[in-house]
Amino acid sequence: EMLAAGLLVVAHRSGGPLMDIITHGHNGYLAESAEEYADCLSRVLDHYDDQEAVRQRGRDSTGRFSDEMFMQAIVPEILRLC
Repeated sequence: EMLAAGLLVVAHRSGGPLMDIITHGHNGYLAESAEEYADCLSRVLDHYDDQEAVRQRGRDSTGRFSDEMFMQAIVPEILRLC
């Protein structure tokens, strides 16, 4: 939801964000330690106006999570199992 809203995302470098949601520096930022979170937040806050490209890529990346994509990918699998 944050990506779709055009917000700059700083997420934990694990699970879903790392696997297929956030590409560090491309459509958001990933951090693990307190120092990495501080660095990412500093970058976002110090250069917020320069982050429009990251925000736009974040918005663009959310299309693969739409209801339409869900229907195309998951429903056929569910029907196959029934």
